[in-house]
Amino acid sequence: MHGRPRPLVARTRERHAQIHERIERGDSLRAIARELHLSRGTVLRFARAADVQQLLGAATDRPSMVDDYRLYLHHRWMEGCTNAAALTREIQQLGYRGDVNTSAATCGPTAPGRSRWMPLCPIY
Repeated sequence: MHGRPRPLVARTRERHAQIHERIERGDSLRAIARELHLSRGTVLRFARAADVQQLLGAATDRPSMVDDYRLYLHHRWMEGCTNAAALTREIQQLGYRGDVNTSAATCGPTAPGRSRWMPLCPIY
């Protein structure tokens, strides 16, 4: 992964550590849920996960709405079109159902000074 960790990944790692620390301390799942302002089901899911990777697999491998359009976006970027709104309109004509905020956000982390439309994804 390039750049800083996604907020979901960082939050998942932190919650997993917090919950397992409290379990080792002997706290009940209900007490942990109350203290961390989480549902008991969420605490139970984190408690059952022996390591954080079990929780992250589903979160980080989830497909995004823009996946089917990444190659097209890459080609358009290389042709010089760097306007996110224009690129979004183009992929909407191809069937993309998200908006400019969704498409820019799902392109992934970017290096300093790069547009959100030049993501550091494997196909780039």
